[in-house]
Amino acid sequence: MKRALIAVLVVVLLGAGYYYYRTTTTAAPAAGAAAPAAAPIPVQTAPAGTATVVDLLPAYGSLRPRLLVTITAPQAAPLRRILFTDGASVEAGTPLAMLDDSVAQAQLTAARAKLLTDQQNLRRVTDLARRGLDSTQSVEQAQSTVASSQATVLVNERQLELTTLRAPFAGALGTRYVDEGAMLNAGDRIVMIEDRSRLFVEIRVAGRYLPRLRQGMPVRLDIPDIQEELGPGVLTFVDTSVSVDTRSVLLRAEIENPGDRLTPGLFVRVVLQLATRADAVVVPADALVRELVGSFVYVIDNGVAVRRAVTLGTHQDNMVEIRDGLKAGDRIVTVGAFRLRDGDRVQETAAPPASAPAAAAAPAGGG
Repeated sequence: MKRALIAVLVVVLLGAGYYYYRTTTTAAPAAGAAAPAAAPIPVQTAPAGTATVVDLLPAYGSLRPRLLVTITAPQAAPLRRILFTDGASVEAGTPLAMLDDSVAQAQLTAARAKLLTDQQNLRRVTDLARRGLDSTQSVEQAQSTVASSQATVLVNERQLELTTLRAPFAGALGTRYVDEGAMLNAGDRIVMIEDRSRLFVEIRVAGRYLPRLRQGMPVRLDIPDIQEELGPGVLTFVDTSVSVDTRSVLLRAEIENPGDRLTPGLFVRVVLQLATRADAVVVPADALVRELVGSFVYVIDNGVAVRRAVTLGTHQDNMVEIRDGLKAGDRIVTVGAFRLRDGDRVQETAAPPASAPAAAAAPAGGG
């Protein structure tokens, strides 16, 4: 029985081997026969175009007024009158509030009375000295006393002036912090005034851009997300050093605010124009093949896709600047590059030319 099973197993194995041999030998091509050529891969192509590109550097910050001052009480006194309306616009020198001036008036009256007495004494001593009845030293002492009294009068006149608080510059007022009749201490806040004729925004950018920045550069301001253009501005301050903590440099940009149309505190984007390059080579972003080792495009050469490494510049929408590795007019694969390998035959289908707007602009430092 055991020998019969072994014999059956041997027969089965021999049959399987014979079947495998027949199927493999009949399916294999004849020796030396050429393999059928691969069909061309359909792709869309277009020539690399040219455009004027602009290196733009965006940064973000909040608008602040050109001048911002809090009007405070210069001395302890009751607040007698408020002369402004909350939110009003005022000119420089406009009276805003009046403190109680009774003490200042009394001090000024006393100082003037003393000055008058000292002047009369000086005249009397001078007359006596002229007649030889008094010494020159007495005259000098009387002159010194008069000068001191004159200074005291000036101080008290200034103290009286300070009881009327005036706008230090033309601007818009905020809301009052106190009411009439309040007892104020020196330094207590009364109202805030700000000059909105020009607004500025402080921003920080990476320190590597410092050599490309200069005072007076034009900037553009807009509101992020909604892309509302606020108007042109100018770079008014460039710090001369890079922060050791943040590795960034501080900048300040200003913008005109005619008609008070912009409000301090508004979050804005500041775009700096670093450089402009005419006739730069540009291609659609879809033409790029990005890998860890770099970026590539496929250039068509006699119906064959040739893989070529490129150096990227700035980006704008769906266009990318090529700084090295490609010439204007080179025909590149714009659709279907992900299916290709270097040397593949392709079947071209025309695509829109790889051109760009008259002035393509994008953030600086493209990969």
